[in-house]
Amino acid sequence: MRIAVYSGQIPGTTFIERLIAGIASRGNTVLLFGNKERDISYPSSVKVYVVPEGRWNMILYAVRYIIMLAITRPSDLLRLLTIVKSYRRGKFRYLLKVLPVMLHRPEIFHIQWAKSLKDWIWVKEFGIKLVVSLRGSHINYSPVVDDMLADIYKQHFPAVNAFHAVSTEIGNKASGYGAHNVHTIYSGLPLDSLPFQNGRQKSNNRFEIISVGRWHWVKGFSYAIDAISIVVANGLDVHYTIVGGQATEEALFHIKSLGLENYISIVGEVPHKDVLVRIQSADLLLVPSIVEGIANVALEAMAVGTVVLSTQCGGIAEVIKDGHSGFLVPVRNSNIMAEKIKSISSMPDTSIDVIRLNARKKIEHQHDADKMLDGFISLYQSVL
Repeated sequence: MRIAVYSGQIPGTTFIERLIAGIASRGNTVLLFGNKERDISYPSSVKVYVVPEGRWNMILYAVRYIIMLAITRPSDLLRLLTIVKSYRRGKFRYLLKVLPVMLHRPEIFHIQWAKSLKDWIWVKEFGIKLVVSLRGSHINYSPVVDDMLADIYKQHFPAVNAFHAVSTEIGNKASGYGAHNVHTIYSGLPLDSLPFQNGRQKSNNRFEIISVGRWHWVKGFSYAIDAISIVVANGLDVHYTIVGGQATEEALFHIKSLGLENYISIVGEVPHKDVLVRIQSADLLLVPSIVEGIANVALEAMAVGTVVLSTQCGGIAEVIKDGHSGFLVPVRNSNIMAEKIKSISSMPDTSIDVIRLNARKKIEHQHDADKMLDGFISLYQSVL
C-alpha cells in the first residue's frame, strides 16, 4: 500500500513518527508531505516531499510540479487548479501543499489532525481514500467552542472513508459530527525500550509528583497547584514538577501567591528520553486535565512502573481502573485530588507494587506497538 501520513510537519510528534516507522516496517510505502522542522533520517520506503523555503525556491518548485503534471495528467492538473482557485486565502501556499500530493498520488491519505480536513477533502475526487484520526482537542473542545469548525466537520465527516479514534469515548463524540466507520486503535508503545521497574530507590523522603504537558487551560494545572497547596497545608512533604514549557504569568502568580515556590518546580521543554527519566524517578504521575483523549504520558508512566493519578476525563477510564491499575478523581476537584495524593503517599510499598504491575500488564495487553500496527493495517485494507 502507498499511504500518506499527513501532519503538515516533518518530523511529526513522537506517536506519529512511531506510526510512520511501523507502517513502513510492514512492507508499505509511506509518503510524507509538509514543511521540514528539522533533519531526520527515514528508511528508503518512506518518501519525503518538503515544501522549500524562500520565494524563488517556492516558485521553481511550483513550476516544476505543474510541468510534470501537465505532461502526465493534464486533465487532473486543470481540475486541481480549479480547486485551488476556489480556496479563499493563501492560494499560492495552498498550491505548494497540494501539487506533490496530486503528482505522487497515494492510495490512502491519512490526516493526523482533524482540523485540516477541509484542506484535503478534494483528494476524494481523484480516487484517493481518506482516513482521519480523532485526537484530543480537535474533537474534545475545539468544535464545541468554534461553531464554524463544527459545521465543517458536519459537512465533511460523512465523506471520509474511515476514522481512527484514540479511544472509544472520543469516537463516540465524533459521531455527533457525522463520523462513521470509526476504528478504535489505542496508541502503541515500544515496550522493549520502556523497561518496567517495580518500585524505585528513593534518594530522599519527599513524595515526588510530576506532570507533563503544555501550559494550556485544558491541562488543568491550576487545579493541581491548588491540590498541592492543600497537601502541603496538611503536612505532606511533597515536591511537584511540571514539565513542558514556559509557565504562564498567571500560573507563576498562582504558585507564588500560595507560597509554593519551594514545593513546585517548572521545567521547560526537554527531550522525550529525559522526560521518561524524570517520570521513572517520580512517585506519582499526575494528569489533572479538564479534557483529554488518552494522555500518552500516562501510558508511558504505566509502562515504566510509575503510578498514575488522573482526572476521569476523555478515554482514560479505558486504560485505568481506579484502585487497580492507577487512580481516578473527578475533573476540577482539587480537594478530592489532594485527598487521593495523601492516600497514595501513605500506601505500603507492597500495595503500590501491585498497582504498578497491574498497570504494566494493562499496557502490554492494550497498548503494544504491534497490536496498534495490526489495527492500522486492518483499517487501511478495509478502505481499499
